This record gives sequence, C-alpha cells and structure tokens, in this order.
Amino acid sequence: MASRIFKNTTAANMILGINTASSTTELALIDNNNPTSELLLYKSWKSDNNEATILLPQLHEMLKTLNKSFQDITELILITGPGSFTGLRIGITVANTIAYLLKIPVKPLNTFQYWWLLSKNQETTLDNKALLIFAGKQGVYISPTAEEIGKLYSLEQADIYLNENNINHIFGDLTNEQIAFFQSRKFHDIKPSLGDTIISNHTLLNDIKPHKRPIAPLYIKDPGITTPKP
Repeated sequence: MASRIFKNTTAANMILGINTASSTTELALIDNNNPTSELLLYKSWKSDNNEATILLPQLHEMLKTLNKSFQDITELILITGPGSFTGLRIGITVANTIAYLLKIPVKPLNTFQYWWLLSKNQETTLDNKALLIFAGKQGVYISPTAEEIGKLYSLEQADIYLNENNINHIFGDLTNEQIAFFQSRKFHDIKPSLGDTIISNHTLLNDIKPHKRPIAPLYIKDPGITTPKP
C-alpha cells in the first residue's frame, strides 16, 4: 500500500477523489481553497476485490492523519467505470453515501476519460495510440481517442482491430499476460495517479457539472466475450 502526505492544512474545503474502477484502488484528498489546488494526502493499493473491508478504514485513517473529518469534504470526484463489479459497487456506494449525508456535489469521470487524462499528463502525444482496459482475462475495452467510450473485444479481435487501424502504441490497465499478448506493440506503462490528475486538470474538472445523485456504475457489458457490433 502506497501513501504520500504532502502537507497539513487548516482548510476545511477538500476534494475527495475515489477510484475503485482500476486494478489500483486510489483515494486522494485535495485542498480546494485556491484555483490550483494542492494535494494533501494520497493512498493507493493493488485491488484484490476487498474494498468492502479496506476502503472506508483507509479513508478514516487519511482524515485522521490530516486532523480532518468528513464534514471538511466539500466535493467528490469519482471514477465510475467500467471496472471490477465488486470494486465499483463499493466505491460508488461510499461516494453516494458521503454525498447524500453531506449534501455535496459529485463529479463523475468514466474510466476512459480518466486514463486519457493520465496519458496527457504522463506522455507526449502520439497519433497512433489507443487505450486498452481489462475486461476479463480474454477481453479488453478499446478506446481509440479521448472522446470515445471503449468497445468490448476479445484479445484476438482487439489484435485485428489494432492491425487494421495501424495502431502501434497502447496504454492502459492490462494484466501482464495481456501486455505479453500485444507484444508486437509498444506498451506505455502509465501509472494511475488520481490526485495529480485532479490537480493538473483542475480547470477542466471545474467545468464538469455535478451529477444528480445517486450515481450508477458504468457497466458497458459483462465480459463474456461476444462479437462486438461493427
């Protein structure tokens, strides 16, 4: 489990970021008292479908470390999926509950939007790259641009799609086995970094309209895998 603390603050105006959609679960607390914001505390750990027992205790510990309470949270930014059914269900339930009890806004980002923002922050722009997200051992979601929701493909179908579209660079949330399957392409190992991403895109995220509660997980399709529609 990774933890980074940046500074203590007396501010009672924090953004809480929650990501339980990825293979790495993330929590971030951000000072929202100035236009640029400042990362206060960040925690991440490898998801093992145990968010039900870990997520809230970790959030309590973070608040305690900063000498803060839930009442100091004034906004939520939530990654809504697709992702692990269990992880998403827990993360979104926690976010919806906090938002309801504190009467604070929730700004949603889907998994594809989040990873494209990560790419923008950590990589130079490449024209022939695509985002791939785990969708079961034998499947991936492919998002060819930052504006497109990913579509579901089997690994074999994904390889054909990448060939047909001359995509030689890939990034995203894949297992080591899936990365090996696409070994003919350059895999860019972009790391999840929720707190840094929120701060780097503060102006963009400010423009997102708060979602009407409760927020529902984004489940594109249960990865079975079937042939996608053209």
